[in-house]
Amino acid sequence: MIELEPGGQAPILSIAGMRRPLALIVEDDSHIAEFLAVVTRQVGYETQIATSGQAALRQLLGTVPDLIILDLVLPHLDGADILSWVRKERRFAATRVIVVTAYFEATWQVHDQADVVLLKPIAVEQLCDLASRLRPRAVETDVEQHLNPRATSPAGDSC
Repeated sequence: MIELEPGGQAPILSIAGMRRPLALIVEDDSHIAEFLAVVTRQVGYETQIATSGQAALRQLLGTVPDLIILDLVLPHLDGADILSWVRKERRFAATRVIVVTAYFEATWQVHDQADVVLLKPIAVEQLCDLASRLRPRAVETDVEQHLNPRATSPAGDSC
């Protein structure tokens, strides 16, 4: 069994019983990790946080997130190595990856594997928009659409 690190959460079900999409935040700075988690929750994701490369790998062995927000510079296992492994595993074929880094020169090694590469500092609006666009469409249910037909995201989600 894979244990979640502090900040991880148990699955949250929607009103129709379907699970919310899962975002795995892989970031060693706890303040940045919590910022990333708060923003992704605002657009309808359940979040889990891994604060090292090894912790991320342990979590990925037991779950398939819909979105991974991945820092490149991590203790114990490099973010680029995690990304390469994720892209080789068939079960992650539908998983979207946003790479976040403060090092522009590091982006060249991941630009062809990541869905999006963001340089730190990251604007709330930018992350909110990208996470919302990358959210799987299937998570909205008929019941949620009936309760809030004008919503473009699950009820209550906004940035």
